[in-house]
Amino acid sequence: MRPALTITTIAAITAITALTATHTSADVLFSNFGPGDSYDTVYGWTLSYGGPLGGDAFEDAVPFTVTGGNYYFDSAEVAVNHFYGPDRVFFTLHADASGVPGAVLDQTSAGGTITPGTMPPPMLAPFGGDVILQNGQTYWLSLRTEETDAHLSWAYNVVDDFGLRAWQVNNGPWNPATGIPGTDSERAAFRINATPVPPPPHSPSSPSPSPPSPAAAADLSKCTDDVLACHGDVFVAMRLRRGPHSDHVWHAHRLGEHVLACHGNVFVAMDSRPQTPGSRPNSHHHLT
Repeated sequence: MRPALTITTIAAITAITALTATHTSADVLFSNFGPGDSYDTVYGWTLSYGGPLGGDAFEDAVPFTVTGGNYYFDSAEVAVNHFYGPDRVFFTLHADASGVPGAVLDQTSAGGTITPGTMPPPMLAPFGGDVILQNGQTYWLSLRTEETDAHLSWAYNVVDDFGLRAWQVNNGPWNPATGIPGTDSERAAFRINATPVPPPPHSPSSPSPSPPSPAAAADLSKCTDDVLACHGDVFVAMRLRRGPHSDHVWHAHRLGEHVLACHGNVFVAMDSRPQTPGSRPNSHHHLT
C-alpha cells in the first residue's frame, strides 16, 4: 500500500507555479560606436532647424533587428553634436513598416548634447523596459529636437557602417537611404540596451511529458479534483466536489516515484523502488 499523498499550503503552490519576471542585467542588442565609444565629433545628420533660423525641421532614424530571443527595451545611447538651441533630444521607438519607421511604440527624451570637437560619453535615453522587443523583428529609433530655434546633428559613426537609415522633413513621409562607402553618408552612432525576457516555466528546452495511457484517461470521471499545474514531480490540484475549495500539492517523489505525465485529473508515475512480486512498474494516480 502506498503512503498517503502529501498536502501543502497555498503558499507552496504559489512558490512552485508562479513565473517571476525579474529583469536581469541588460545586453547590448546593437552598437556601432567605435573603440572607447568613439564617434565623429564634428559631422552628423541634421535633426532640426526652425523658427527665426528659417530652416526646415529634420528627423533621422536608424533600424536594428532583434536576435537571440525577446527583450525588454531599456535604453538607447547616442552622440548628438550641439550647435544652437535647447539641450534636449526626443527619442521614438517605431515598429518597421516595409523598410521605414512605422507605428510609434514608445517615446522619451534626454539631455546631454555635445560641444562639437569634443568626445564626452554618449547621451543615455532611458525607456523604462516596458516594451518587449520580439525576436526576429526590426525596429527603428528616430531622433528629433525642438522644431523652433534648434540646430543639432546626430554624429556619424566611425566604423564604416553605411547601412540603412531614413530621414523626414517637416513631418512628411520617411525617405529610406543607404550610405555609399567613401562618402559622408555613414549611419549615425547609436547603441540599443535591452534585458532578456525570462523563459516561461515550461520552456521549450524542457523535455515534454509523454501522454498518459488510454486506461488512465478513461478514469477521469471518477476523480474529484482538477489538475491546475504540474512542475517536475509536483502536481497542483483544486478540490471541486468535496467541501470548501482548497488547494493541494501531491509530491510523487515522496512516494518513491518519478512523474512521467499528467492529463486532466490523472498523473502517471514510475515506481523507482525495488519491485515486489506482482507489482506494476507504472501506476496511475487519481487526485482525490
